[in-house]
Parts: sequence; C-alpha cells; structure tokens
Amino acid sequence: MAPTFEVDRTSFFGLSWRRADVVFFLLAFCFLYLHLFIIPATPIYYEMDHVALLNDAKRMVGGEVIYRDFFEFVFPGTHSLYAAFIAIFGPKYWIANFLILAHGLASAAICVAFSRHLFGRTAYSYLPAAIYLYFGFRWLGIDGEHRMFSPIFGCLAVLVLLKGLTLPRVALAGFFCVLSSFFTQQRGVLALGAVGLFIVYELGFR
Repeated sequence: MAPTFEVDRTSFFGLSWRRADVVFFLLAFCFLYLHLFIIPATPIYYEMDHVALLNDAKRMVGGEVIYRDFFEFVFPGTHSLYAAFIAIFGPKYWIANFLILAHGLASAAICVAFSRHLFGRTAYSYLPAAIYLYFGFRWLGIDGEHRMFSPIFGCLAVLVLLKGLTLPRVALAGFFCVLSSFFTQQRGVLALGAVGLFIVYELGFR
C-alpha cells in the first residue's frame, strides 16, 4: 500500500497548519530573517556566487541574452528567477536575501513533510528541519546560487510520489525534475533517473 500523509482543507506540503506548525515556522522565519537582514529591512551582504548571478540577471533585464552575450555553464533557471524579480522591483540586493529566505523556509517545510511520514504528527517531526536550519543552512545554505534552489524541486518530486503512484503524480514528479534541471541540469537528470528506477521497482518487482 502506498504511503500517505494526513491531509485536510488547510493542507500544504503535507502539513495541516495547526498551532504548533505556525509557531515552528514563525520561529524558523525569525531565525532566517535575522541571518539575512538587519532589523527592520537592511539586507546583510554575503559575498557568494549569487552576486554574479544578480549582475547577470540585471544584464538580461537590460536586453542581453545569456549564452550569446555572456557565457554560463548552468541552465538559466536561477538567472531567470533573479531577472524576474529585478524586472519587477529593480536592481536591489535584497532580492537575493529574500530568495535565500524563501528557499530556507521551503526546505524546512519539505523536511517537516517528510518527517510526518516517518514520525507522524509528533514533536519529533520538527527535529530534522530544526537541525537542518541550525547546522546546515546557517553555515552552508546562505547562498542564492542554483545549487541551493534545484534540490527543492527534486525533493518535491519524491514528496509527490510518497502520496501515491498514479499517472498524474508521476507526471507532476517529472515536471518537478524538469524544474530541478532548469536550475542545475545534472541534478534534475539524476532525480529523474532515481524516480524512473523507483517506478520500475514499484511496478515490476513488488
């Protein structure tokens, strides 16, 4: 029998947003925000690769074309994401910090969703996300590069299939693998290969 999550009308990422969920994610937001902004809204400068991405995205908004006017090894997912925000808000450094904050919260939500599958609705389901934020994200995750965004979509592909192996879910998982590859090409391909092996095993060997 395929594993399932608890789901209700307020469900998102397998969470039903009870009081404990709201408290945990408010704490996560505050923790991440204080690493990225000086209160009230001054972005903290991190000299990471996303600075070059912001510059490339500004060039794209100005009319230049990636791979033609400037070279890049990776697919243009992160460039396009930054370019969309720059087109709306202008060339602001806080865009990078905002997106780092967003992917930190998204990663924490996915961690909790996976944990709910293993531990159920208990306090232990918050532990992996808390460990990730405090030890992983705090030291290694404050980076707005493509390598930080692509795993989110790979994990979403796995999360979708945990809820059931149906054709729409397989198609959605494939779409998430494509998005992962759009940010970091090899990770999306590896995620797609892993999903394919899982489906073959489920359908042919169980």
